[in-house]
Amino acid sequence: MSKSHSIDEKVIEEFFKQFDFPFSNYFQQVVPTLIEKNRVYQATKKDLETNPKFKDFFNTFRADSIPDFIHKIASEKARNVVNGNVLEKLQTSRILDPKIRAEEGLWEIQQKKMFSMQCLWRAEKIEIPEIKVSWDFQYWEQNIKECPFLEPITEDEVDLYISYILTDDYTFHFDPFSSLQDYVGFKDEYMNSDESGYMPEWYSFYDIRKGTGSLLILPNIRGEKEQVYLDEFNKHEKKIEKVTAALKPPQPKRLDYYQIMEFVMEFMEENEDELTNYYFKETSSYYEVYKKKQELGVDMDDYDYENPMDGEAREALSQLEYTPFKIPIAAYYDWKQGIVNALYKYETQQVADAMKLVFEDYNMRKEMGIPFENTEVYEGHIKSWEKNLNTWRDRILEGRELLGEPRDFDF
Repeated sequence: MSKSHSIDEKVIEEFFKQFDFPFSNYFQQVVPTLIEKNRVYQATKKDLETNPKFKDFFNTFRADSIPDFIHKIASEKARNVVNGNVLEKLQTSRILDPKIRAEEGLWEIQQKKMFSMQCLWRAEKIEIPEIKVSWDFQYWEQNIKECPFLEPITEDEVDLYISYILTDDYTFHFDPFSSLQDYVGFKDEYMNSDESGYMPEWYSFYDIRKGTGSLLILPNIRGEKEQVYLDEFNKHEKKIEKVTAALKPPQPKRLDYYQIMEFVMEFMEENEDELTNYYFKETSSYYEVYKKKQELGVDMDDYDYENPMDGEAREALSQLEYTPFKIPIAAYYDWKQGIVNALYKYETQQVADAMKLVFEDYNMRKEMGIPFENTEVYEGHIKSWEKNLNTWRDRILEGRELLGEPRDFDF
């Protein structure tokens, strides 16, 4: 939501106080927009209903059709005031998105360098003063822009990444939920020839050209040492839990998601009207699919969507429609795939072109000592990861104490 339509922070604070349960960061960001949207809607609706200047206009139509008309006008105004010019934003995003993805590419370069260091550190081939336990790499993955032990990005590395962008293996849509330092997962895939493609394509591309793939063959000496202490800590915790549980009265079982949904469905059917039930079931379609597939004995992971290319082609067309350039479509035996390929080629070339620009900005910031910007929710996010890091370290230290060893990381 733009600053010009922002809500007073005290209003938002008072709004959240009326609930006795916490809201996620996502909802805390979304709620102000919804409140502003509702404010515009209600004000517009009231004006249309009470302002005398609209009376003559409404008198030319049937009275029972006016409320729907007012609702539509108020809804559109609220949406436009809050969201702005949607078409303009779509056109602008054609220019902004490649730059954003190129910036993410810079940090993928650093992630790969850090992962290679993790392999060497775990094999006790190198020491990194800032790294005490293996979980530290997970923390610095999240805080990559401030990582102190990585060498600055070089022009050769950027050129290599650009070469990767222009391959068929490049992933345009960056997945913010995937881990780029998942040593255990990547090593398991590498050692077992897993073809699931779990490891980032950029890492494979880099390894082939730099000859660094063999780093995953190195032994996980440090990780195995840590596991001894973690196992001892967990064994001790289980003993405590067992004693504690024996002193507590039996606790009721916890409902899982689908059991909760089932009870909610039953409650809705018994207590709500037909229309409300219809809306609820429409928004709970995944639950219905889940139950049906359970009855048929089909694994949810095997769900096969019909004609996925139809959706991809439709999405590609919708994006190409707002592209401010003419995009050539190469001949292809399947015209739908040809459209998808055309969008992919256009988007990847845009990102490749943007890499040089974001690299110039990167160098300028390094030279002038300007910190790299993070998202608004970054501070809260990184504090959460720092807490996880300290928890992981404490467990290893306690495990060492339980085994009669010093409470330090010299092992």
